[in-house]
This record gives sequence, C-alpha cells and structure tokens, in this order.
Amino acid sequence: VGIEVRQGGDPKQSVGVGGGKIRTFRIRLLILGENEKPESLRMELSCEDDLFFHYFHTIDGTGFDHLRSRQKLMIEFKSFPSVIVNTLNKCIKEPLKYMSVLHLQNGTGRLDFVQNMEYKFVELLSLRFTQSPDEFVRQQVSHRFKVLKEERKVLKAKLDSMNKLIRLRNPSLLLQMGKMLQKPKSSETQPGL
Repeated sequence: VGIEVRQGGDPKQSVGVGGGKIRTFRIRLLILGENEKPESLRMELSCEDDLFFHYFHTIDGTGFDHLRSRQKLMIEFKSFPSVIVNTLNKCIKEPLKYMSVLHLQNGTGRLDFVQNMEYKFVELLSLRFTQSPDEFVRQQVSHRFKVLKEERKVLKAKLDSMNKLIRLRNPSLLLQMGKMLQKPKSSETQPGL
C-alpha cells in the first residue's frame, strides 16, 4: 500500500497539503478470536525500503468504543477489520480519491485515511501506532532474511537444473550464453568502450 509519510512537524497539519514522501508498506492485519467476533485486532506496518521500520496498532472492544466515540464511527467492532481492509483496498485502487498519511514522531505514529472530495479532504479514520521493540524488529528482520535465503536457494537449484538440461540437450547454446555473459565484463575493463 502506498502511504505518504511525514516526519516530525505538526501532526495536525492539514491532509492533502503534501510535504510527505510516498513509500510502499506491507500491512498485516491479525485478528485474535473468530472473524465474526474478534477479541482484539493488531495491525502491523513494515517497509521493504527500511527493514528496521516496524510499527503496530492494537485495539480491543473497549479501545474501539473510545475510538468510535472520538471519531464518530457508525460501525461495531466486529465490522472494524473488514472496514480497514476495504479502506486499504480503496487507497490502492483509487489513490487520487482515497489516500493514507502516516505522521511519525518520537517512536509513535498516526495513520490517517483520507477521502478527497475534490473541494475538501475528509478524514475517514485515524489510528495510533507505536514503534515495535528492538528485539521484535530483530526477529522480524532475521525471519525475512531466512525467507530470502531459502528463495535464493530454490532459484539457484532451478538455475542449476536448467544449466544441466541445456548442457545435455544443446551444449553449444550453453557456450554461447556464457560468451554473452562475459562480453559486458570485458568491455568494462577496456577504456574507451
């Protein structure tokens, strides 16, 4: 999901004025309990550009009642996860009409979902986020590294298998491919090319 990130400054700055940088985030929505009757909800923000960026938002029924009262929401807690998913999908499908802005300051953040009404920006929902503890972030980075390492291992095995197949069926093609891969390296070492 593309989210505009604003560092420091006044988090009450009006949305839509700009001033932030659009970054792509991975958002995980975790539900404790049954989908029809959740006990609590955890939303996690992470970013491929910065492996150590990890913020979370956790809310239960009581916290949602406070949120609903403050932001004048007209839904029940059981509908909240689907509302978040629908809002995120709108931000992806209609980025000029629906946008999300993340205000970061001192280890906390506020994610605002905003609708562009052409004549006015309307804040639909605002969620408070907290920076994840260092140990949790290290575990996440370690896990992601292991996954990438496994993916690399699988791709290398596929490449080796393909090389063996080409070597058996068409050895001259393998030689031509090897020469093609070596040409750019030789032109790099020669000045003037």
